[in-house]
Amino acid sequence: MTQTGKPARKLSRTARIMIAALVIVFAALLVLGLTLILFVIPFEKPLAYVAGLTAGSAVSVIKIILMDRGLNHIADMGEAGKHSGARNYAALQVFLRNALTVAVFATAFLFKEIIGPFGVIFGILSIQASALIAGFLLRHESAKI
Repeated sequence: MTQTGKPARKLSRTARIMIAALVIVFAALLVLGLTLILFVIPFEKPLAYVAGLTAGSAVSVIKIILMDRGLNHIADMGEAGKHSGARNYAALQVFLRNALTVAVFATAFLFKEIIGPFGVIFGILSIQASALIAGFLLRHESAKI
């Protein structure tokens, strides 16, 4: 149960697929990035890269969850006829997700030795790859039906 007394919703199928795809992209970026750092181009310390990639990927997962819950809440508000309230809520959600991203970027650039900026960038941009993978999987799943 949530604070409002309504039962907590599960994540949508799309969000679950995006998070699973994000885990796969994280593993691929971890192997690829560490291989590049150790054997080709040492652009960051390996531990800082791993910490940055983990932080960026964690932010991506949080953004997926916030987006899914926000869209569900906005859909409920639209049914109740609160269109301007839904619009304001959507704008607030977008602002909060972007503020979270900026905060992690700022932290990474302030503490470059601990949290690698390249890892953070790759982790946050991996949300795009997970969205593409989820779209591909869902499109092929619906074509089979």
